Amino acid sequence: MIDYELYCQIKDRHDKDRLTIAQIARQLHLNARTVGRWLAADKFRQRQTPPRPSKLDPYKGQVVRWLQTHPYTAAQIFLRLRQAGYDGGITIVKEYVHQIRPPRTPAFPHPDLLWAAFPTMTAKQLQEAVIYDEIEPWARSGPTTAAQPRTCS
Repeated sequence: MIDYELYCQIKDRHDKDRLTIAQIARQLHLNARTVGRWLAADKFRQRQTPPRPSKLDPYKGQVVRWLQTHPYTAAQIFLRLRQAGYDGGITIVKEYVHQIRPPRTPAFPHPDLLWAAFPTMTAKQLQEAVIYDEIEPWARSGPTTAAQPRTCS
């Protein structure tokens, strides 16, 4: 594929160095027809390739629905897709899942947020309050997934 730099080399060798098409082709290790075609072009035009459909395209809606119901990993989604008839690779699945999945939020809030909300508590008190879910949900930066204390029965 010819890029802009190679196009300029072809034009320079023809216009400034006065080399023939065959000489330019030999020096740049190109076919003479390719050199002739680029010399005939009035300006450089990047080759336009139409976007190809992906093997994953028919399954993208299903992947979104799975991720809305459960936080599956890309590997788990890949296995489910295989069962549904998908014959593509795992890399495109990983890239798509990474693209559509929202970023994860930490289970525990950032300490600066807690100290700003509860300035009179010590670090140990804040830690215990978070562990035992005593801090109001509005003070958290993420979802409330802190562990509840266990009780013996």
